[in-house]
Amino acid sequence: MPSIYAPRNDLVASLRAADREPIVEELERLVSRGKASLNEQLLLGILLLFPPYVDPEGAVSVLRNLLDGERGFDAAIWIALT
Repeated sequence: MPSIYAPRNDLVASLRAADREPIVEELERLVSRGKASLNEQLLLGILLLFPPYVDPEGAVSVLRNLLDGERGFDAAIWIALT
């Protein structure tokens, strides 16, 4: 999962291990700092829709920020599924 800001080897390792907690925590930090790429924001929105988080309001909040960009269609689909 490449980022335009820095290598995310820790996130890649967590993805391969299917360990979502470190991924969500790091993505939330990046989004709150405004340093997450569009793909990272989309991934966070999607992860928040599934267990163990199941936070549709948080997911929609993240995904709404993508609606006017190049990932807007993807975000709209996930928002419609909530």
